[in-house]
Amino acid sequence: MHLPQIRAALAGYCPALLPVRGEAASVAMILCDGEGEGDGGLQVVVIERARRAGDPWSGQLAFPGGRREAGDRDARHTAERETREEIAVDLAAAERLGRLDDQRGRAADKPLGLVIRCFVYHHPAPARPRLSGEVSAVHRVPLGYFVAQSRRRFARPLPGLTRDFPAVHIGADPTGGGPLVWGLTYRFLSAFFRLLGRPLPQ
Repeated sequence: MHLPQIRAALAGYCPALLPVRGEAASVAMILCDGEGEGDGGLQVVVIERARRAGDPWSGQLAFPGGRREAGDRDARHTAERETREEIAVDLAAAERLGRLDDQRGRAADKPLGLVIRCFVYHHPAPARPRLSGEVSAVHRVPLGYFVAQSRRRFARPLPGLTRDFPAVHIGADPTGGGPLVWGLTYRFLSAFFRLLGRPLPQ
């Protein structure tokens, strides 16, 4: 899972695009350079959303992004604008690596009329993030965490869920409690790792 391999996998990939019949949103999967942890030392930027009434993903881990606005040129512009607004990271100078399959939005396992697009970037050393009111924390998670068996879970992260979901624990202690990547972000990561020949549990 070194950067040249990721570049090659995404450069030759034609993502599955979904028709938009309601609202659309875009997110940015940002790979940055770290140290150690194997897998080329690459890390991925994950935000922790602030707890807010009316936000279907309140408090969850996610990629920076949000809903398309009238002034956005295209789906990619939405992802880049939202990243600037949420964590003050400018992707204009980042390397755009490609795009993953579109996903349909869900909240607490119920479908929403929302199509979400994901664009993948490499930003070697993004500036220290400045958090908007929509974000409570930013994590730089080693890619190796997502393929480590010790970090995999099947869990029901929200009250009212009727089934277990695959998830990855990103806390300092892989055997302890702490934040889980699951749901939409897990689905995008699953598509990413499948391209690299390292599929995650479905």
